[in-house]
Amino acid sequence: MVEDLEVKSLIQSALNYFEEHLIELRNIFNNEYYPVPNGFTKSDVNLEDPRLFSNIYSLLY
Repeated sequence: MVEDLEVKSLIQSALNYFEEHLIELRNIFNNEYYPVPNGFTKSDVNLEDPRLFSNIYSLLY
């Protein structure tokens, strides 16, 4: 979880941008009758665990 509000807003903007791409990719897969990969789901993340990365690393990544 990102604590710095500026970093958090930048990461949120990037997330919104990539979510639009995921919609496009899903449409491409469906139009080609190709199964859509699952990728990571909420069951792959434990929000109770401590952070692995600093705010700066999250931003750079």
